[in-house]
Amino acid sequence: MAATCPFAGFMKTEAFKQIHRTAASKSISDALKCPFMKIISTQTAGQGNTEPVQQHRDIVQEPLNGQGKFVVKPFAPLNPKIESQFNKYLNSLRETGKYRVFTELERQAGKFPTATRYYGDKVHDVTVWCSNDYLGMGQEPVVVQACKDAVDRWGTGAGGTRNISGTVHSHVLLEHEMAAHHGKEAALMLGSGYIANDASLGTLGTILKDCTFFSDEENHASMIAGMRQKGVKKHIWRHNDLEHLEELLRTSCKENPEAARIIAFESVYSMSGTIAPIEAICELARKYGALTYLDEVHAVGMYGAHGAGVAERDDCMHMVDLIQGTLGKAYGCIGGYIAGNAAIIDSIRSKAPGFIFTTSLPPHVAYAARASVQFLRGPEGVARRAHFHDNVAKLKRLMRAAGLPLMDGESHITPLLIGDAVLCKKASDILINKYNIYVQPINYPTVAVGTERLRITASPVHTDQHMAYLISSLLQVWDEVGLPFKEPIFDAVPVTEVSGHHAPLQASNCPTQAAGQAQTTA
Repeated sequence: MAATCPFAGFMKTEAFKQIHRTAASKSISDALKCPFMKIISTQTAGQGNTEPVQQHRDIVQEPLNGQGKFVVKPFAPLNPKIESQFNKYLNSLRETGKYRVFTELERQAGKFPTATRYYGDKVHDVTVWCSNDYLGMGQEPVVVQACKDAVDRWGTGAGGTRNISGTVHSHVLLEHEMAAHHGKEAALMLGSGYIANDASLGTLGTILKDCTFFSDEENHASMIAGMRQKGVKKHIWRHNDLEHLEELLRTSCKENPEAARIIAFESVYSMSGTIAPIEAICELARKYGALTYLDEVHAVGMYGAHGAGVAERDDCMHMVDLIQGTLGKAYGCIGGYIAGNAAIIDSIRSKAPGFIFTTSLPPHVAYAARASVQFLRGPEGVARRAHFHDNVAKLKRLMRAAGLPLMDGESHITPLLIGDAVLCKKASDILINKYNIYVQPINYPTVAVGTERLRITASPVHTDQHMAYLISSLLQVWDEVGLPFKEPIFDAVPVTEVSGHHAPLQASNCPTQAAGQAQTTA
């Protein structure tokens, strides 16, 4: 039998050394001369769908009235002592108003800011006033079509990590795009803005000798996580306080002149709406030999002549060493990136676990994101940014004129201070349940206890009618909850949409509210 097999004879001569080169020269017809191959070929031919083997019946789909039924064995109950600790934690969140309830939505492409809300057995439309899709690019036809074309061309997933079959051409193109966008030598794409901060800052802290971070007290949780490295020092400076920052830098230089220092801060602080003095911070960094790490997550796409962020707007982008951004907010997709010096970027690529050990972005996401960046850099993007900032300014005027407690800030973020977690959640619930307006309450740990707020974001797709209905509804909620008003402030630009605290607009005046009522009635 072995004599008739073209493969068995290898074991008598050069054994495995010749298997590769000899097998490559043999045809399939030669291989089938082997009686064992014939048996396998005969058994596999025309098998089609067969019943699964007995030992797997409890974990595979079984036919039931023409439909699949997934059968699994029940899980053993958790140890009561362990489970009680989790329940105790959750109950404490509920009692203090810090328990987070997710609002189930279905966005409607082409109809932003309208979304469908699923609530128990009810389905109705709401107007979204807290989305981070700031410019409505998640529904932009150019971006949507780019995504569809990419899926048709390449399929869905990337197929692996960047190191193992997961670096696709659209990743490379997007990295070149973002490096050029910020005027840097190189850029690196990561799974999200959070991962980009965590991975990048974490890598800097482990590579640089005697690394010391200087972190603004309002920095995002992802930045804090990245700077939380063993053996790495961190100093927290008061928010946007340049004198305090310089004091800390000066002391650090005296204590350890050879230490590597990194100033980590954001351009737009997403919960307060304040903007950092980027150029002044960069000047301090140069004075004390520190690197600058700037998070532009809530600025890219919306600020600057080409949408590269506040640093571009303030003409100091060239002074910033590392710029981190996201594709998941103003660009309407998902993913994060870091841009800067080529050696630093290559070091992050080579060392950061958050980059190395995770599946890369799907190619269609990268392709759509690149289309979004290019769109917003062009003339249509300039017009959209202008409309966006006009709407933001208009909404802030309306809020001040209505006496609502708008927190100070020069960015597009419009937070209304409530200062109590329970009341903040109550106000949010009334808005969505009674007025079909979705604004998520912002409580601890996102913001400090006592500074709870409603974080509202206008967009180019919100109309004057949307704004008028929002203000009217907020006034009613403030009255119902018993929240304090501020003294109305009327800007130079006339505000005709607000007619007083107790003069609500009719629900039928809001297209989303009217649609929601009609659907609920039906």
